[in-house]
Amino acid sequence: MPAFGVRSGLIVDGATGVYLLLIDGLLETLAPSTAIQDGFRLVKLGRTMDLERRIAELSSDLPPSSLIRYIPLGMRMFPNGGEAHRFERRLLDVCDAEGWSLGGEFAYAPLDQIRSALANERP
Repeated sequence: MPAFGVRSGLIVDGATGVYLLLIDGLLETLAPSTAIQDGFRLVKLGRTMDLERRIAELSSDLPPSSLIRYIPLGMRMFPNGGEAHRFERRLLDVCDAEGWSLGGEFAYAPLDQIRSALANERP
């Protein structure tokens, strides 16, 4: 049943992580115009205060019988959302510069290099 009325919330800044998720599924289905390359995987970068909740949100629009899954590969924590945003932006800029970006927060990247970028202070 739909719920009607007023909704309110309080958003508080605090510890925020930049995550790297593997999108597990057939590349031919997920990014049909992308050529398969050894060592490359489809990933999603983003930031959140709660990785389990974020994965649940991303997965909620997939059919239960879907063969697509989000698998966490890493998360780097920052003291606040601003620092996390700046770091996430640097990672996305690396993806753009290397030609890995598929648009937005998605990339088809060499797994070892993107994991290394997440671990570096200045990717």
